[in-house]
Amino acid sequence: MRGKTNTFVGLDILKTMAIIGVILNHTLPNRGTIISFLYYFGIYMAVPVFMVISGFLFSYVSEKTHTTSVLSWFRPNIFLKRLFTYALPFFIILAVECFLLHRWSVEFIFKIIPTGGIWASGSYYIPVFFQFLICFPFLYKLSNRPNLGTAVMVAIWFLFECGMVHLRGGAYLYRLCFLRYLPFVWGGILLWRYPWFINLIPKLCVLSLLYITLLRTHSYRPPLFFGWSVTSGLTAGYALFLVWLFLKAFQKMPPIPYWLNIGRATWFIFLFQMFFLQFLRHLPLFSKCTKTEVFFCCFFGGILFFYAYGLLIFLFKKTYSVLLTRKNKRKQDDFMDLSFFGCPF
Repeated sequence: MRGKTNTFVGLDILKTMAIIGVILNHTLPNRGTIISFLYYFGIYMAVPVFMVISGFLFSYVSEKTHTTSVLSWFRPNIFLKRLFTYALPFFIILAVECFLLHRWSVEFIFKIIPTGGIWASGSYYIPVFFQFLICFPFLYKLSNRPNLGTAVMVAIWFLFECGMVHLRGGAYLYRLCFLRYLPFVWGGILLWRYPWFINLIPKLCVLSLLYITLLRTHSYRPPLFFGWSVTSGLTAGYALFLVWLFLKAFQKMPPIPYWLNIGRATWFIFLFQMFFLQFLRHLPLFSKCTKTEVFFCCFFGGILFFYAYGLLIFLFKKTYSVLLTRKNKRKQDDFMDLSFFGCPF
């Protein structure tokens, strides 16, 4: 995908559709033929699509910022900034959860952080994503030799899947582990780095669609996986095809205005919908809401959270800038006073 526009409008549109799929997955019952079809070929693919996009965009960003090596990726001024971007909104939600539960013990907080906060719909994605931030530079380094890297990646993923099945408590660990999404991220990296990989995507997509169709029509559940057969690595070809299709279809479209670009707010929408369904949904004000109303509360509430967070960061930077200016001015005044008495410092 090199040489294309760097706005990636298609990915912003696809991310918007994917976050809608995430909310529907947590609010819409999987009943009926049409709804079942929508789930298998759309809603269930939301998180896998996000993982492909993450592999693609982080490859682009790492090359743009010259952080393609492992050491450069983990430079404190680079990595901590990236970590802060995603961690601070999460900790804001976490603080509100602790406030509502009246539980502030250090033991309790450290207990819920690795599981993505209070056990809620989709909370597993939070630790999975932070694991991705740590694992990404190693995967990118491995992609320098794509054939060998693919063999190693497939071996790691397959051994992980088999190991989790036979491990006591494996289902719990499987839910929170990034490795189950390894084929999706790997595909996103190859999609950015190697043009020849695009030719393989339709073939991989056909295989994935055959597998998904088998799951849906015959209720087939391979013993290799737990309860997440539809989002296993065998569906990576379909997720890759969706990402490539949207990149191709919207590559000539002008950038979406910032205030209309919901794709930028997907992390905040995800965090808010998780918080809303776990806490606010049961309050008297929202307890009688229909599923449609709950969907809009999660969606637009997340967008409001995104802009409120942006305003908070803006005010913090503005305040810090004013205080810094005053501090520098005070130092300058002190310097002038001391110079008056013949002291240069």
